[in-house]
Amino acid sequence: MNMQINREDLNPCTVQLDIVCDPEQVKEGFHRAYKEAAKSVKIPGFRPGHAPRALVEQQISKTAVAEVAAEIIMTDAYKKAVTELDLKPYSTGAVTLKEIEEVDKKCEFTAKVPLPPVVEIGDYSSIPVEKPSMDVTDQEVEEQFEELRKQHSTREAVSDRGVEDGDVAVVNIKVSGEEGDGRNFMIVVGKTFEGMDEALKGMNVEDMKHLKLTFPELFQEKDWAGKEMDCQLTLRSLSSIKLPDIQEMTEKLKFDDPVELKAKIKELIQARKEQAVEEFVQEQLIEELMRRSSVCVPDTMWETVAKQKIQDVAEQLREQKKTFADFVKEKGMTEDEFIDAQHNEAKTYVMRAQLIQDIFIKEKMVVSNEDLNEELLLMAKEYSMEPRDLLQALQKNDSLREVHYQSIHRKVMDFLMSKAETKEVARV
Repeated sequence: MNMQINREDLNPCTVQLDIVCDPEQVKEGFHRAYKEAAKSVKIPGFRPGHAPRALVEQQISKTAVAEVAAEIIMTDAYKKAVTELDLKPYSTGAVTLKEIEEVDKKCEFTAKVPLPPVVEIGDYSSIPVEKPSMDVTDQEVEEQFEELRKQHSTREAVSDRGVEDGDVAVVNIKVSGEEGDGRNFMIVVGKTFEGMDEALKGMNVEDMKHLKLTFPELFQEKDWAGKEMDCQLTLRSLSSIKLPDIQEMTEKLKFDDPVELKAKIKELIQARKEQAVEEFVQEQLIEELMRRSSVCVPDTMWETVAKQKIQDVAEQLREQKKTFADFVKEKGMTEDEFIDAQHNEAKTYVMRAQLIQDIFIKEKMVVSNEDLNEELLLMAKEYSMEPRDLLQALQKNDSLREVHYQSIHRKVMDFLMSKAETKEVARV
């Protein structure tokens, strides 16, 4: 065989191979592909897999055969190239087909060979971190209390006054020249956009106005977004928000009095703050340790994570019947910028995970069944699920290893926290 291999070391952990296969490899690959295809083709007078190739070719797709042949050829060629170059892959490699042609016996592809991560752990004996104050103020409690009242508020129709900020209104906008009766929107006055809010103030139900409106770039009606248009604005209905009586709401939520309810609110705010501060401190720790360390991981590791994330986003958009172009536009990004951001995020995530894994090994830590059970309980609480239901879901999706990874992460971060130089700072 005369397989051509061009090697390029992308980084200490990733080798890229550009491979041109030998014609005999291509011929053999297609031969095996047709044999494989013959097993699923029913041809009268022949047992499955034993019909002549000429008859099989008439029954199957050339494209489908080429796909199977490419997989066979690239798998065999990859193994031979890795052996020939004496490479020791750390995990499954990634191949990208460039060309395959049966008649001319051509197959060219690129392969990325992952080598073991290279990590030099920096000094973690004393990492300085800032820990914001977790005190809960009376103002925070009162603000949350009022927010709770808003959540239990009711709407009352308004007919004896004009529009005020905070009212809920149903408005009709008809653009000059458009057919039909216009488009209806339910809005909160003061939270739309400048021209709309200003025009609505003081209007009464069934009032109309003719004016020019400049719609925001991200307006929900895509064909109006970013444009100035002559419009007829009609106020269809108006309602105000009525906050519940404090004592009535307290009893509805099964508390003895407002004082007890506010004490519970304070407790919940405290818990949220503690979690936020913990995450903030951990972020400082891992960020500083990454600066002190040298971490190299195979490109294939973070590329797999990024690819999965992008696929998940695409699936969600399909369910929402939304285009990828509109999705990234709402984020103020181009498609390429979004993909690059996912790549960078995935690379950072994988590098950090590898650093944590190496510290876990260096410190000879272990994960016990008790640790795993505790982690499962914490995850169940986070997802608002029963532990048994979460366990079944993880088993069904073959994701039990996630519990193990989370437990490792928690152990290492707790260990680093115990060694950190913590400085209390004023609340921001």
